Amino acid sequence: MDTGQHFAPLLPPPLFSRTAPTAQARSLRRHGTLARLLAAAGAVSVALLLVALLAAGRSARAFQEVNLSGSLRYRSLWIYGATQPNSSGQPSSSGQLNPSGQLNPSGQPEDPHWPDQLAQMQGIRARLHASYPGAVDATEPAWKAFSDSLNRTGRVDWKTANAFRTAADTLTRQIAKDASDQNAASAFGLRLGLLGLLCALAASGFLLAGLRRTEREMGQALADHLESRDLFLRSINAVQEGYMVQDWDGTVLLCNAGAEQMLGASVGEKSGPSAACPGWRYLRESGEGLPLSLHPSRLALQTGQPQDTVVVGIQPPGAAVAWFSLKAAPVFHTGETVPYAVVLTFTDITAEKQIQEDLQKEREFQAAMLESLQSGIVACGEDGVLALFNRAAREFHGMPEEPLPAEDWAERFDLYRADGITPLPTEEIPLARAYSVKSFATPKW
Repeated sequence: MDTGQHFAPLLPPPLFSRTAPTAQARSLRRHGTLARLLAAAGAVSVALLLVALLAAGRSARAFQEVNLSGSLRYRSLWIYGATQPNSSGQPSSSGQLNPSGQLNPSGQPEDPHWPDQLAQMQGIRARLHASYPGAVDATEPAWKAFSDSLNRTGRVDWKTANAFRTAADTLTRQIAKDASDQNAASAFGLRLGLLGLLCALAASGFLLAGLRRTEREMGQALADHLESRDLFLRSINAVQEGYMVQDWDGTVLLCNAGAEQMLGASVGEKSGPSAACPGWRYLRESGEGLPLSLHPSRLALQTGQPQDTVVVGIQPPGAAVAWFSLKAAPVFHTGETVPYAVVLTFTDITAEKQIQEDLQKEREFQAAMLESLQSGIVACGEDGVLALFNRAAREFHGMPEEPLPAEDWAERFDLYRADGITPLPTEEIPLARAYSVKSFATPKW
């Protein structure tokens, strides 16, 4: 028999079974845990890098907003200088600062562009307000005084211009501080992210080395397992007993050559949704039909208890009954109370059972012959107890057969000497004398 062909549907090999964890399985679980930790570390590192990149982008925008906020200061001073009167009594176009409010000596004509600068300043404030509403709102009083003076008189005095310049400087410092914080956070996040990625890369190398080592160990363990399985299959094929493993559906997971020879069927023919093949009859030892629900394999699976030495008859369609002495043992996964398979071992006792039946028929025939004789026949066993009292003897004595010892025979059956008065001693009873001779005259070898 080719074990590779006949034993393909085996139980799960122990190497990969969920029972009895091996060193390789534990190593794989450790590597799996490490891989999950590495994945989590990598994800955190990538997240930190993304946050750092976002912070860098926010920092760049903040530095742009610092420049915009700084431009408010210089634009306000430019407007102040552009709106101061020159020697002709008109506003100066030079834009030169004159904090004293004296006439500008440049003598340039009036600059008509300060309203455009004022509108640009209003746009810058609106843009900064979207990012720093509180800080921009804090400059609102100075801005209102600055813009209202320009709109009413077309000029602004030094006090008003200087107040707005101071407010603009405060706003610039706040935005610059925020930009610096964003830049520091971005740098810190980038360092952490890069460090995490480097650690994950180093740990990945360690993990890959461990996986290669585990792969080699598992390859060797698999080779050892296959060798052990081959030895097991050859061993069960060498025994005369039938060996079979079935699951809950009755599918044959393993069957040795002895079982196939006894059952006269292949593994495929025995596999099916029940513990029996279609058309097969199962019999009790008494010859009555055995329901499938009471088949030893079913009982072992349903109760979880082994079924020891049960005599079962099997009659395939168109064939004679074959008798087997069968044992069924449930198989459990570790930690579970419900079996997942059952192991059947059985021996063909058809010949022994036929001998027993022949002996029984012979005993019945001899008993019928003794019952039909007109002479009374009495016999005892090796223990000296009456074992046979045929019909003629019962009618003669008028009493049924009883298993009496020799010392009770005389009294029970009214046995006397020739005078009809003296009870017959036990040693003078012919059957007792024959028994005594048989017991004490045993030949010496």
